[in-house]
Amino acid sequence: MEVKGKKFKKIRKEQGLTQIQVAEGICQQSTVSLLENENKLPSLDVLELLTSRLGISVETILVNDKYDDNYVSQLISLMLKCDASAIEKKLSQVKINGESTRDNIVQHFFGGFVHLYRKEYEDAIFCFGLTIAQMASVEGYRDYLSATYYGMSIAYKMKRDYAKAKEMINLALEKVQELSSIDDKEEESLLFAVALSSELYQINIESSLDS
Repeated sequence: MEVKGKKFKKIRKEQGLTQIQVAEGICQQSTVSLLENENKLPSLDVLELLTSRLGISVETILVNDKYDDNYVSQLISLMLKCDASAIEKKLSQVKINGESTRDNIVQHFFGGFVHLYRKEYEDAIFCFGLTIAQMASVEGYRDYLSATYYGMSIAYKMKRDYAKAKEMINLALEKVQELSSIDDKEEESLLFAVALSSELYQINIESSLDS
């Protein structure tokens, strides 16, 4: 996690405060100087007090470099609302370096649904394909697979490739059944995957009957 020292400095100056005034009763003036000029991150407690003094949130001056569990939970909430713009904005707030398989999976997975909601079906299929490829190289992440395959099934259905859509539905059902062995600590992800999968399954079945 990194801190945006220049942004902190800009906000401080806009409020007409000196480093000494911001630091008073919280920390040394040198701590504020290091934060602003060298992006030196103080302790979280100190950072919260400094940002509170400026009337801003800690998140305003932090640069996230990974998708932690809390971040993923927020993305899931936005996904269930089908809010493509909010998901895209949330994804852009994390500057991943591409080295973490988990971060790549999260980015491709939610990016796929952004494209799906915007009816960009080829791009959605591409992102879902990257998600599956990434998951194939590591253990875990099974809770993403069912929803990924269902996302692909909808994209293929909308492209009128019904054979491929049915294939994706069948794969998704297989993955849902495999989820029953996941540890209790992953129960929230399991419930999300099953709930989403069930909803998308009904959409696809009803759509197929209409075609």
